[in-house]
Order: sequence, then C-alpha cells, then structure tokens
Amino acid sequence: MCKFIRWLAATMCFFALSGCNTEQALNPDYDQNFVVQSILVAGKRIDRVHIYEWIPYADGLSSDSLKGIENAEIVISKHDQDIRLDPIPGRPGYYHDRQHRFNVSPGDSLYLSVTAMGTTVYSRTMVPMVPEIEQGPDTLRFAGEHLSWDEKENQSVLRWSGSFDPQGLYYVVITPHGKDKLPWYGRFSGPLPYQGDSFYERWSFDSYTITLKNLDYRGRYTAYVYRVNKEYALMDDPLQRDWQGVTKAPGNIENGYGIFTATSVDSMDFYVEYSPD
Repeated sequence: MCKFIRWLAATMCFFALSGCNTEQALNPDYDQNFVVQSILVAGKRIDRVHIYEWIPYADGLSSDSLKGIENAEIVISKHDQDIRLDPIPGRPGYYHDRQHRFNVSPGDSLYLSVTAMGTTVYSRTMVPMVPEIEQGPDTLRFAGEHLSWDEKENQSVLRWSGSFDPQGLYYVVITPHGKDKLPWYGRFSGPLPYQGDSFYERWSFDSYTITLKNLDYRGRYTAYVYRVNKEYALMDDPLQRDWQGVTKAPGNIENGYGIFTATSVDSMDFYVEYSPD
C-alpha cells in the first residue's frame, strides 16, 4: 500500500504540472506560483504534505527537478483543532505532523492553509468513509493451463459497502506477494500498469470481479479497495491542452495549484493455488 500511495503522489505531481480538464490555467510568465500536493489516508497521521515551486511544462516533469519550498507555514485544521506542520529533515519541501497530534478520520472535514513565497493558499477536503469489504475470495484454486479468464468458475467477486453511495468512486488494487509465476503469466494482458506487478483499476459501484487477468503468481495476494473523492480523481483524467497551448492543472487549491485530498482504504488477503492437469 505504501508503494501505491507513493505512486499516487508522484502521479498527482505529474498532472499538476502537465494538465487536466479544470479551470486552473498555468501561466509560464508568472514565476511566483507554487504547488501543494497532499494525499491524506484515513486512520493515519499526517505524514506528508509536499510544497514545491511551479515549473513550466517545457522544463520537464521529472520529480528530481522539483524544487521544494522550505520555511513554508502549513496549518491543517479539523473541528476546533489547528496544527502547524513541521518540515521533514533532509527532505526540502516536505512537511508532516511530527508530534502526531491527530489521526485523519473518516468523515472529517479538513482545512488547509499554506503560506509560502509571499502567497497564502487555502483548501478543504472531506475524508471519505471506509469502503468495508463484505465479500471476497479466501482461496482461488486452478487446475491446468488451458483456462479462460471470462469463465465464471475462474472468477471471484470482491464486494464492499458501496451500495449506500452508488456514485462513489473507488479504486481496486490487487497486489501479489509471491514471485512464483503461474503458467498463464502475461497471457491475458500486457504488463500491468502503475505499481509494478499490481493490478489497478477504477470502479464506480460496490463490487469488482477478480479474474485470471489479475493473477500472475501463486501464493498470497492483498486486495485493496480505496474510496476517493472528486478532486482525487482529477489526476486520472487524460492530458488536455487548449488551442492556445496553455497547460491546465487539476486541483482544489484556492489562490494556487495542486490537490489537497484524502482517501480511505480497506483490504483483505486471499491465496491462489495451482495444480497442473
């Protein structure tokens, strides 16, 4: 899950610089912009808020080229409690709740204020409720190499408590822990996207069907279901540019750029067993 969160943060940086279908147009002639990126996770401390200088599209998108902003004043509030974040030693531009003053909880309304480079930006997000997994496989057993991923006997349904919000947005990640390849490895799909060998897909209802295309190895897997909110999903939009070539960025930061958002997650383990014919 940590790798997934790191990938999401990097992806959000990418889209904040390269563009999505929003109203935040980047102005390459104005060099006082900065970007705020933060993904908070329900049940966790505030462990990373990234503040860095805006870089024009033409300068490239490598994370190594991002210039972190030091000496920023960052306050996150919930209810009547305000906390000022501390810089993470050795990581310019990264801040966290060093004293672990509160956890992020499902249903929280969180408010952000960042002052840097003579500018103050604001944002607000709601922490989604946990998508509690209600049904899923314990063990999937397969025999023989001549299998079809669309056959019902080679599928299992992963179901979570999303029926209360049919418009909710969810992400499913299927992560293998073993490296003992199954005989159909690579047959049903190309290289799996994003987190190495993990399978990642967006889903909008309350269930997901695990098939052979998700399974490349014997042994233990973990299925993660993330519930996200609207601003989080902005990073999943395709790159777009208007006719004047002005890059746009996703975001919910007032008076600035970037995304301040939260996600909640539930997970379950299952096993895959295989025996040849």
